[in-house]
Amino acid sequence: MASYGGVPGVQYDDMTVNGSTDVYAYADWATTIDFYQSLVPGVPKTYYTIYLQFWTGSSWSNVDSKVGYFQYNVTRSFSLAGRSEGYYRIRGLYRKEGYTDYNVNITNSFYVNR
Repeated sequence: MASYGGVPGVQYDDMTVNGSTDVYAYADWATTIDFYQSLVPGVPKTYYTIYLQFWTGSSWSNVDSKVGYFQYNVTRSFSLAGRSEGYYRIRGLYRKEGYTDYNVNITNSFYVNR
């Protein structure tokens, strides 16, 4: 699984949020990327914007996003319909209720076959 939460080499600014995809690589028959997010106990409601990003060969490009909030955990799905084959990652922006600052977490990359 691509994830953040103590994984070397990934951006992990907000250590109260864990996130991971459902698998490390997606087969050509896969239909969605399921991304699970959870909070450590005692953390207030957290608002998020998560971006599905595609590696263009020179930079990461946002290709889809999801917005919402959660108190304990949430799973969001990105459709793979019409997606190009290649490397993807999830970039998450998180803001705790009552705060104005955002933290950024980024997973390691994972491969989508088409």
